[in-house]
Amino acid sequence: MNKAKKLILIGLDCILSFFIEKYVKEELMPATAELIEEGVFGEALPSPPCDTPTNWTTIVTGAWTGTHGMTSFYAHIPGKPLNEGVSTLDSRVCKAEFS
Repeated sequence: MNKAKKLILIGLDCILSFFIEKYVKEELMPATAELIEEGVFGEALPSPPCDTPTNWTTIVTGAWTGTHGMTSFYAHIPGKPLNEGVSTLDSRVCKAEFS
């Protein structure tokens, strides 16, 4: 069995990949151009609802929102009052395994 390779994932919230591509082409972002040339560059499609905790949890687990349960900055725990939520900044709230 081969040893796992290391991975560095650089994610930028709320940036349009069009602008990265434009500024790299205009040679305004040389360090980013080098990272793209030596690695992989791609655009991620959002997992509804389109917010930071939901999408980062989808990225690190590979699970859809309905599976991991991280639906926004606060999550509802079934059986608890509807006006009570827990912060999704706590990874113990996630119902999916991390990749």
